[in-house]
Amino acid sequence: MCNIHVTVTCYENLSDVRPRSGVPPIFLGPIFIHDNSDFETYAFCFDHLRNKLSDSALNKLVIGSDDERALVKAITTIFHSSIHVL
Repeated sequence: MCNIHVTVTCYENLSDVRPRSGVPPIFLGPIFIHDNSDFETYAFCFDHLRNKLSDSALNKLVIGSDDERALVKAITTIFHSSIHVL
């Protein structure tokens, strides 16, 4: 039919803690379905997320990704004060 790409996000829910481990659970976050995997497409998505997280401490945000060049460029451009790990 066509080529599509899916960018999945997840996050630790810090308002909840698992009783046994004392660790916050990980939840599925926004899912971005797109037809291009270029800088502009990722930047569009991450800019929207940054706006939704505007009340959060973005310098404490940790973002993990693979080493895809366009993805890394968009993350480091849009979330410049965040920690990025590969």
